[in-house]
Amino acid sequence: MSKLLQDVQELGGKIYEIAFNFSDEIQSLSEDVIFDCLGLGAREVFADLELKPVKGQLLLHAAIDLDFVLGHDEYCLVPRGDALVFGSLWQEDFDTPEPNLENEELIWDEVNRLFGDKGSTVEVPKQHIKRELIFDSVAALRPFRQGGVRLVHWGGSK
Repeated sequence: MSKLLQDVQELGGKIYEIAFNFSDEIQSLSEDVIFDCLGLGAREVFADLELKPVKGQLLLHAAIDLDFVLGHDEYCLVPRGDALVFGSLWQEDFDTPEPNLENEELIWDEVNRLFGDKGSTVEVPKQHIKRELIFDSVAALRPFRQGGVRLVHWGGSK
């Protein structure tokens, strides 16, 4: 995200942090294009009752220099400079937004089944991926709408 933010700023984009409680407040802005970064808060601001939280969880493994990203359904392997990310997870029903051991095991087993075992479509060398090299597990809630994204145009002279 920091690289994306840097790119936006280098291309002349401006970043403002403003708290909104109602969509009318957003309509009063003079900018031509506004990206909603309200996350789950958009449910209240836009009275969007279709928006709901879903839980994701990631495992952070010691970094491995891979030159590819893998994904299948809700699971992925994403190499970063600081970690090899195993994820993600898509839970519409959850008891806590915190990471839990049950999800860790599910992610570990599924990623290894999809990407690490003999016979899988893409094989990541087993000598590099080890359970004991998982150093963190993180979870977060993200907004989801069954109908997909919602675009709003307020009109005006612009």
